[in-house]
Amino acid sequence: MLRLMMETMTEGEYLFDELWEKTIKRSIIAEEMRQLSNDQFLEFIIPKMETVLRNFPFRERLRLSTDVKDKAQAIAFRTKGNEYFHPTRTDRLGVATKYYNHSIAHAEKGSEERAIAYANRSFVCLQYERYEECLVNIRLARESNCPERLMEKLNRREAAALDGLLKPHTDTGIEREDVDELKLSYNSHKNVPQMVECLELHRNERFGRHMVTTRKLKAGDILMIEKPFATMLYDDAKLTRCAHCHDIKPLILIPCEGCTMAMYCSEECLSKAHGQYHRYECAMLKDLWRICGDKDMGGMAGIRTVATAIALFDHDLDEMKDHLNGLDESKVNAFTMDWRTATPKDMYDTVHVLSTNQALRSRKEQAMQIFFATIIHQLMLERTELGEICAKNAENRKLLFDLILRHWQISQVNSISLTNLQSYGSQIVGETHVVAFLPLISMLNHSCVPNVSRVTLCDGRCAVVAIRPIAAGEQLFDSYDLNANECITADRLHCLKIYYQFTCRCDACELEIDEAYANREDTEVTLIAERMKKASNSVPLLTSHLNAVGRHFPSYRLTDPQLMLWHGLLLLHSTLIVDILPVPFKKD
Repeated sequence: MLRLMMETMTEGEYLFDELWEKTIKRSIIAEEMRQLSNDQFLEFIIPKMETVLRNFPFRERLRLSTDVKDKAQAIAFRTKGNEYFHPTRTDRLGVATKYYNHSIAHAEKGSEERAIAYANRSFVCLQYERYEECLVNIRLARESNCPERLMEKLNRREAAALDGLLKPHTDTGIEREDVDELKLSYNSHKNVPQMVECLELHRNERFGRHMVTTRKLKAGDILMIEKPFATMLYDDAKLTRCAHCHDIKPLILIPCEGCTMAMYCSEECLSKAHGQYHRYECAMLKDLWRICGDKDMGGMAGIRTVATAIALFDHDLDEMKDHLNGLDESKVNAFTMDWRTATPKDMYDTVHVLSTNQALRSRKEQAMQIFFATIIHQLMLERTELGEICAKNAENRKLLFDLILRHWQISQVNSISLTNLQSYGSQIVGETHVVAFLPLISMLNHSCVPNVSRVTLCDGRCAVVAIRPIAAGEQLFDSYDLNANECITADRLHCLKIYYQFTCRCDACELEIDEAYANREDTEVTLIAERMKKASNSVPLLTSHLNAVGRHFPSYRLTDPQLMLWHGLLLLHSTLIVDILPVPFKKD
């Protein structure tokens, strides 16, 4: 969320602001539409937006164009990679690799440009002593019609890689402990095996729907482990991670042949992505990233969800329409559904009914979301097979628009960021790389001083861990990436109001305390934990400290031991990245 706060306006937002001031707002005022109900306003503004955009050159203004392979771009990116490549400067190899991947993504299939980029990447692999990956790139280069003049170099690298495989691998200097897989701390729920049985979903006037525990919980307890329904990589991760499974495989990524925006770690992931969603987004991803950008990352993930949902219904909009028309949304409850027997369509229903906050949004914000939904709808009709399907059926055309708008809105208030650890020299920090839809975890309300935290696991699942004792009957609070330790009160309140349409009433916001007041015992245990070389030793120390009888927790700020516990669990169970490569786990 802090990342979003620092983003500037996107091209799409600039254009919408212009249209709002010149056309849309005047229409609302002139036709006295301000006093309409929410549903009535939507009935008015949706066709109005279609008319405005039909008579406005938005494609030219937003520079929309079909994404195609580009030989000149492929050469330019490869040249840039060569500028960064130096065999004795390993700190520059990661940047060089990203440029080579850019080149591969822009090069035509079977072209010399792609072959040379693969060949260059094979040399990077040798410098990293990643011999198996080196051999993969040599194979890819040969399969891509590598020019004869490079064959001798490839042969020498192949021999060096085969020789390297026979030698002991050089230690990177960074060791990761081999630990047991993270598991729930208590018996799992009988119908929801991904959470403990003591969690319940309650509702009241103040908090709306919220999650409470029926038993006392301890700091360090693992309460939920959920697999996302859909995920979306941040744009700046597309050159190092697989666009489907999100594994960090920068040295072996292969490109989608239909666009320049997606790369995969294997033919298997490429095929799965195409079948499960990418066929409906491939032709417009490049334009969407430019007009929406990271600032509307949630909206981008919403489009991924629409594509995923259509595929779940065997690409049959009629079947999907019948299913949704017969769905009683009031009876869909992720906490009461039997996940052991649930079908993928049942799982989609739990995402479909997540809150849109539509009625809480201003007229301008509603109009802006319809502006984006209208453009995306048009691009889908023009550039994907959905156009031919919807051309024959006006109801399906409307269904597609409604899904785009609905999931654009849902994603902006329910998408959840996933964090891994990135090493910068001696400093290790958390970095967001993916947004995900997790219908169970989405039930957690926000506090700027949360009592639970999220831990992204290596396999892509997300765990929820208690970071302080929680009494029976107490509500569980997550932080929507805005906690009192990282962001001042004014910025938190502003961001939560803009993105989530509510005013936070936690003590940190009510008291407006932005200073830290260290506790002596917290300071002492933090210093001891910092001296420990292994997180497997520091985590038990921290949980013991946090669970001590009578331990005081300030209501306006997280303590250092709480933050260290979250960081320690990430070290043990999440992915650690050095430069652009993940650090493997090693047994003692």
